[in-house]
Amino acid sequence: MNNIVINLEWENVKLDILQFENDIDIDDTLLTEDMFQIKRNGYIVDSGWYSGQKNFITFLIFELNWSDPIIKIKSKNIFECKYAIQMVINYAEKIEMDSL
Repeated sequence: MNNIVINLEWENVKLDILQFENDIDIDDTLLTEDMFQIKRNGYIVDSGWYSGQKNFITFLIFELNWSDPIIKIKSKNIFECKYAIQMVINYAEKIEMDSL
């Protein structure tokens, strides 16, 4: 999965991770904790590179509760990270639909 599908109802805050096609394209100086973030109805999908853990980490946060994320997924490469982001987006949208 190289493309991430983002419903128009999400507010795009940071989409830097989308510029990378694969791990070969990545200059390590461009990797930061703040590479992707979208928001919607109290949910935040956030993803970035955590150099101390040598992983991308994708979070699903609700109501700014960063200390207790709903989901936290570690990924070793950009492909896995984009897949994790899409799965977290899908899950957040399912939670919202189920609560209606």
